[in-house]
Amino acid sequence: MPGAGGTGSSFLRGVGGGLLGGMIGGMLFGRPSYGYGAGGFGGSGIGLIELLLLAGLGYFLYKRFIKNPSGGGRPASPASGWENVMGSPGPPPVPGSGYGNEMTSADPVAETFRTIRQTEPDFDPERFKEIAQDVFFRIQAAWMRRDLTPVLGLIGDQLKSEYLATMAELKQKGHINKLENIAVRRIEIVDAGVQGNEVYITLLFTANLLDYTVAESSGEIVSGSNTEPVKFEERWTFARPLNGTSWKLEAVSS
Repeated sequence: MPGAGGTGSSFLRGVGGGLLGGMIGGMLFGRPSYGYGAGGFGGSGIGLIELLLLAGLGYFLYKRFIKNPSGGGRPASPASGWENVMGSPGPPPVPGSGYGNEMTSADPVAETFRTIRQTEPDFDPERFKEIAQDVFFRIQAAWMRRDLTPVLGLIGDQLKSEYLATMAELKQKGHINKLENIAVRRIEIVDAGVQGNEVYITLLFTANLLDYTVAESSGEIVSGSNTEPVKFEERWTFARPLNGTSWKLEAVSS
């Protein structure tokens, strides 16, 4: 934005000129008098009080907007308009964002959310975390059954192949990996961005559970414990095409 003497000062001069011109026009073209006995001539024209007011206004406008167009000697800045209105510098808040970091254009997560809303106008990070938690439980259940059929549409091709290979190995060994008493303690969005033609969001799951493996034939525990819960953290990354709305789980890492 231009400094003092640029667009901002021209606007101020325009406001000053409009006020002055309006008062002069009203006085010259039949504006009613103020009702002071000696101040007007038959209820129209310019009286003594009007002249005094006009002179005072003219001097104020000259000092305020013409002689010192910046209004205080401080150059205008890109944030100055919001600084005057809001009391602090910075851009206006994004209406209905519900996400504080979106105030900062340098925040990659905020920028990604804006990209997502180009095709998903009602996208909400909190709602996304709720849906991700539902997917988390559904996939854990499918893992224990060693059957991904109910969740195939929720998992990307590469991760799907890895899961199927591991499940085939468990079946070959006659083992079942049990995941019980899962309690999700916290879900955080820790990363988001655009890679190629896809947009992605990574969530950090913090949870407790019983994680143990049993022999399918006897039920004997071959690893882990069915009494001692373990705490774990996993990063689940969901992605979708830039021009689509169908999210899939693409990666899981500790």
